[in-house]
Amino acid sequence: MSDLHIANRLFLPIDGVTETFAFLGRRGNGKTYAATLMAEQMLDAGAQIVALDPVGVWWGLRLMKDGVTPGYSIPVFGGHTSSWHPSAGTTECAMRNSTH
Repeated sequence: MSDLHIANRLFLPIDGVTETFAFLGRRGNGKTYAATLMAEQMLDAGAQIVALDPVGVWWGLRLMKDGVTPGYSIPVFGGHTSSWHPSAGTTECAMRNSTH
């Protein structure tokens, strides 16, 4: 496997996919863009990811750029398009189809 291309002249060794990352910055500075780009490259490299999405924007990974063709088949936690929802009357979660 090759390095992950994060930005112009910025690469991350593929071994980095086993680490924990956080993207910090002001609103509108590209945190989500950078994180989803990195996630796409990790998925393309065969790595597994977990997306905690309190604002509901990571569902876009489930679709290609055309907005219709299925993209990555991944569960997303949080947001209005979350794959996981509490079951009625329990604390357990039920997974919905992540490609709808």
